[in-house]
Amino acid sequence: MILMNIFRILICISFIYELAMASIQINKTLETTKEDQASAVRVILETPLLPCRLMRVPQLRAFLEHELHKFPEVEVKQHGGDPRLIFFSGSGRVTGMKSIARMSSRQIVDILNYHSVYSSSHKDSFEEELKK
Repeated sequence: MILMNIFRILICISFIYELAMASIQINKTLETTKEDQASAVRVILETPLLPCRLMRVPQLRAFLEHELHKFPEVEVKQHGGDPRLIFFSGSGRVTGMKSIARMSSRQIVDILNYHSVYSSSHKDSFEEELKK
């Protein structure tokens, strides 16, 4: 009988411990989400693997030639599908994905700006405004 009561007490303690650990995990998740929103975004631009497919998307080619160098956060990777942007939080979580197959170079820049990825010239002008 005493062993049965001790066993019940241990089960209760175990249950309370599990609840406390779950609460801690939820708080950590909420903190991580807040950090993700505030942290810098990393972006991967996936382009068609074959150059002949890239030739079929002149807007993307124009972005790669004239705008890409202004965005140091954007990493280019080749893959077999349609071109797309993949946005990552500071903790490495995917926060968004956008197909850019039919977008103009200006629209791609606007999408990057919407996700708080700005060109280096935009950052320089912003820093100059802060100094004034």
